Amino acid sequence: MANSSKKGGSKKGNKSKGRSKTNKRVQSKSKISSLFIILSILGVIGAIILLIIWLPPPGGRSPSIRPPFEERRPLPPPPKVTPKPLPPTIQKPKVAIIIDDLGYNRDIDDAFLHLHAPLSFAFLPKAPYTKFLANEAHKIGGHDILVHIPMEPINPAINTGPGELLTNMDLDTLLEVLKEDISEVPWAIGANNHMGSKFTTDKKVMTWVLEELKRRGMFFIDSRTTAMSIAYNIAKELGVPTAKRDVFLDRNPNPIAIRKELKRLVKIAKEKGYAIAIGHPFLVTWKILYRELPWLEKQVKIVPVHELVS
Repeated sequence: MANSSKKGGSKKGNKSKGRSKTNKRVQSKSKISSLFIILSILGVIGAIILLIIWLPPPGGRSPSIRPPFEERRPLPPPPKVTPKPLPPTIQKPKVAIIIDDLGYNRDIDDAFLHLHAPLSFAFLPKAPYTKFLANEAHKIGGHDILVHIPMEPINPAINTGPGELLTNMDLDTLLEVLKEDISEVPWAIGANNHMGSKFTTDKKVMTWVLEELKRRGMFFIDSRTTAMSIAYNIAKELGVPTAKRDVFLDRNPNPIAIRKELKRLVKIAKEKGYAIAIGHPFLVTWKILYRELPWLEKQVKIVPVHELVS
């Protein structure tokens, strides 16, 4: 009996195992069928897309070259632009500063020579340091060198120094003194008058002086030690390059007065485009120029005086 019951249980177990295997096969077939259906659908969709891409567009064949994204039309010519005229360069007015009476004080004169500006220097003939300092100015470069010609003043008591030209001189005597004065100042390219309130009002003697300067190719600056001077006008008539002083920087040699004259110099230069100042080898004048030259150069262009003659 026990054996028969074992056999019966064994048969039942075999049947349940068979059913399990059958169910797994059915499930596996079902999954394969679903996957096939999905792949078929995807294939159909892909085929439709390919047909859309490959079919020629309505009305003609597909182009052999893909057209660009933008239509290639010839570019229009660039618009004609009329350049705006540049604003005119604003030029600073020009100023020349002549330092007169050089040649007697080597130290202070040398200090003026070494100021960082193209000053012009007028040397007295026969002064002890004139030749040395004129040569020094020439070596430094950028400076005009002038003969500061002593000329007769109205007041006979005033001593103008050696080499003075007088109104009562005859032509030969005057030219002899003048030529000697010029020879005393090496590298001189022009001249101006030292004193001369009487001499510069005399047409005859001024004509003699200016004709000699013209013969040598030199210019003349009228220091205008008197309002009655005719030196500038005669120089113009004779065709001698010339100009005249506008400002004395240190007629009153104190700092306030010199600064005031510098401002007046700038004002005149801005009004007429240029101006000429004359100063003297005073320590106070050197100090003011040393301090004020940076300010002055912002207002005007400092030039050698030959640039202002005409």
